Amino acid sequence: GDCAPIEVVFRGERYDLVFGGHRLGVAHLKGWDEIPAIVKEPSAFANEAAITLREITENLARRELSVLDRAVDITRWCDLYQATHQISKGGRSKKGGSEIAEELTAKFAVSFSKAAQSTLGISERAIFLALKIATISADLRDRIALHAVADNQSELLLLASQTADRQAQIVELITRIALPAAS
Repeated sequence: GDCAPIEVVFRGERYDLVFGGHRLGVAHLKGWDEIPAIVKEPSAFANEAAITLREITENLARRELSVLDRAVDITRWCDLYQATHQISKGGRSKKGGSEIAEELTAKFAVSFSKAAQSTLGISERAIFLALKIATISADLRDRIALHAVADNQSELLLLASQTADRQAQIVELITRIALPAAS
């Protein structure tokens, strides 16, 4: 597959995803055996993640971003936050694996949501909507980035709710319409 590399950190016996969760999900759905990846050592990752989180936070606070760009930055912040806040599983439990996973996911969602609200100054609903918009594939996002739809949250949410094939068809139609000439 031809896509931007995901980033992982090597932790002795396993690789933990830093960012690229959506790309990894798409690769899995398409049945790919391999995906390009950048492998970092834990020591390098901690510093880079802190720098990137700070850059994203500053971008969201200072720049006039389109709804689309903002959604992508919030999602990147989420991916990095998740990677840098490993959920510890704690003591033994009689619960099944899926119950534990659901409980941990719920705990993470609350902690992430609180952190995002305080750090980025946005509501839980805004976070949810941004994460939904960012599910639009990177190649389609690139194609509509300069189009008016990139700054229309309701249109982006409608687009995100479509199947990947339907999204591609819609983007094809949108981008066929000529952009107004600069005066």
